[in-house]
Amino acid sequence: MMRTTAKQVSSTRTGHYRRVTLSSGFSLIELMMAIVILGVVMAFAVPSFQSTMANNRLVSCSNKVAAAVQFAKSQAIVLRQQIVVSGLKGAAAEYKVGTDPDGNNIVDAADEMKVFSCDSDDVTVTPTPDVDFISYGTSGFRADGQGQVTFLTCNDKGKGKSLTVSTGGGVSSKDAADGDC
Repeated sequence: MMRTTAKQVSSTRTGHYRRVTLSSGFSLIELMMAIVILGVVMAFAVPSFQSTMANNRLVSCSNKVAAAVQFAKSQAIVLRQQIVVSGLKGAAAEYKVGTDPDGNNIVDAADEMKVFSCDSDDVTVTPTPDVDFISYGTSGFRADGQGQVTFLTCNDKGKGKSLTVSTGGGVSSKDAADGDC
């Protein structure tokens, strides 16, 4: 940006003075160039930002499944009673953790301790094998007898996370293999 001043510049040949004025502000061409540069930068930034948001939603949903399972395990140990995580079938969006006094392996509203929800339309969570629940006994080990369960969390971009719950109740997570989603 230029400042507005007036100064005299001497001419070496004639000895006459002329007045030079400097303009301030931006010209229309400078403004248009700034808009073009901003447009080019946005063309690269917006898709990258959308990809980052999709990956964050994927990781968030995977972490919520892990948190539900780990919360159930810790509550089973602390409360010294069987705790169930239900709502696991298919691509459920809510995982309810609580007690199961009636023994049907479904956490009823009165027995809920905590609800973990994955509210993303572009993320699906699929347990393998297709189980309805996971339960933990008073020692913190799995009490459902269903063997190892793997949760595959996938987004609509083909990226995924694999969360494995062992028969002993431990939880491990890793990136899903190519082609799993």
